[in-house]
Amino acid sequence: RHAARGIRLQRERDENDARLAAKAAAKLREVEAQTAATPDEFAEQQRKKAIIAAAIERARVKKEEMAARSKA
Repeated sequence: RHAARGIRLQRERDENDARLAAKAAAKLREVEAQTAATPDEFAEQQRKKAIIAAAIERARVKKEEMAARSKA
């Protein structure tokens, strides 16, 4: 029972991470599709893109660390 719970929790973590990665990618595409009419809007768009890209990078690093831990 304990082993099954551990497997279920890991699967749920993986599914949640995949869901969040897809959500971030969709948001990034949405921000890139917007057109900036003013320099202020362009700066805001760049800020949003940087925040989303940083979140995607953090998720990628976390995934790599988890994979390395599971191999060890």
